[in-house]
Amino acid sequence: MGCRAAVLLCFTYLTFASALQASSAEHRTSTYLRSPARETLPLEHSRLRRQHSHPHAPEQIHLTISGPGSVSVSWVTHPHEDVSFLVRNPFGQWRAQIFSWASDVLGAAAASVTGSKRASRPMHSGHCSAKLQAAGLESVVQIGGRSGHYSANVSANPITQLCYAAGGYVSGALHHVVVGSGDEGPLDALATYFYRVGSFELGWSEEYNFTMPRESYQNGGFPYLLGLIGDLGQTANSEQTLGHLAGSGVASVLNVGDLSYADGEQQRWDTYGRLVQVSTATVPQMTIEGNHELESINGAPQDFTAYTARWRMPYERSGSPSPLFYSYETGPAHIVMLGSYADYGKQSDQVAWLREDLAKVDRARTPWLIAAMHAPWYNSNLAHQLEAEDMRSVMEPILFSYGVDLVFAGHVHAYERTERVLDYKMHECGPTYVVIGDGGNREGLSQDYMTQPSWSAFREASYGFGTLEFEDATNAKWRWHRNDDGPAVVADEVRFTRKPDCHGGQPGGRPVATAEQ
Repeated sequence: MGCRAAVLLCFTYLTFASALQASSAEHRTSTYLRSPARETLPLEHSRLRRQHSHPHAPEQIHLTISGPGSVSVSWVTHPHEDVSFLVRNPFGQWRAQIFSWASDVLGAAAASVTGSKRASRPMHSGHCSAKLQAAGLESVVQIGGRSGHYSANVSANPITQLCYAAGGYVSGALHHVVVGSGDEGPLDALATYFYRVGSFELGWSEEYNFTMPRESYQNGGFPYLLGLIGDLGQTANSEQTLGHLAGSGVASVLNVGDLSYADGEQQRWDTYGRLVQVSTATVPQMTIEGNHELESINGAPQDFTAYTARWRMPYERSGSPSPLFYSYETGPAHIVMLGSYADYGKQSDQVAWLREDLAKVDRARTPWLIAAMHAPWYNSNLAHQLEAEDMRSVMEPILFSYGVDLVFAGHVHAYERTERVLDYKMHECGPTYVVIGDGGNREGLSQDYMTQPSWSAFREASYGFGTLEFEDATNAKWRWHRNDDGPAVVADEVRFTRKPDCHGGQPGGRPVATAEQ
């Protein structure tokens, strides 16, 4: 919502913000000028089109952290394109229905290519998944410590292939297999594993490898390099961000939402999965929903069907009742992923869960406490002003009381880092807030700012990504890497030094940021 749409609201807020401003030579608004926004890459782009025409060839592979010593491996196949496989299932009562489904889907796909007006029958996503499981489809990960030598075959248990339908579109089979929680685990921290996904009957993907992230029990979890991105989309700028991220050496990635920018065009979820595989097949990535994940499927009220089916996060493990908010631990950090588009009222399930989750944090085990969400609470850009104010008013006192150190968000297509702040005032024990909604999406950059408040330390409307290097329980180095139309340039670098006095003398004190010279 911009000032043209709500002049009075913006005037009121700017007047309020001016009372908080203080001139400081250390507070900067970068004058770097970016090139104009770029359109979404075409469907036929080499990174977006399917690389294999075989319906059972795995694609869109991505890793997520599932729990201590385990990862979840996800991928997509297209069995609905293989009628001979679908009718060759062990459950006779399904045969005619599966054939009808496959015929209808194939007909709809053909109609989309030929431009005919053949009508397609919308399918309920539950029916889609039931028919998929009736076909006896396998989901297997082969994994081992040497290339080409796999010591374990891990299957989905229970069978968890999903699919969903949207008009004439069918997602294909969405496979999810947890590796490391069974007899093959736990996976060893810092060990490199080689894996491939697929099926004994239908074939395998190419081989990939990943290094299991360091855990807190091992040398305190240090050092640990965490990557951060947001509002990525599918443009040439997005591609550049992913290339820089893939070469950064991060142990895992935190994505603050607005992934594909599909906005209801479901095949754009497929193209996004192919685009990001350069990173996600080798480095675990954890996500939280953004507003662009909210879509209407088959005319139903908007929800997160595509996002939650494709990007399955381990919310149950943290006791969350919803995939829209959860927590996880990696290295020396306990990370709370908050849902900007889930209920956050004082009596909501999310707030109740948040209090319980933070109360369980062991700061001796995970001294760094991080929060992430999509819509920012602190933002001096004119874009999306006050959108998350209700959420902030409810949750900020909770995060402060439990000593949250850093808070990351996206939504605003620019970069900004604050001083330590509480309730719009600089506070020596408040968290530092970072907006990193600058991954490269098609909507372009948010370049209009209010006069810089005292709590805003650095801001720049450009594309890029961040890295947070945990050095020990006291120090962490933050770098924001600008995509400088070629190499990644470190445009903002600070060291966060924790202050134990801010947390009652316990190991969980909040950090102080000092600029690197």
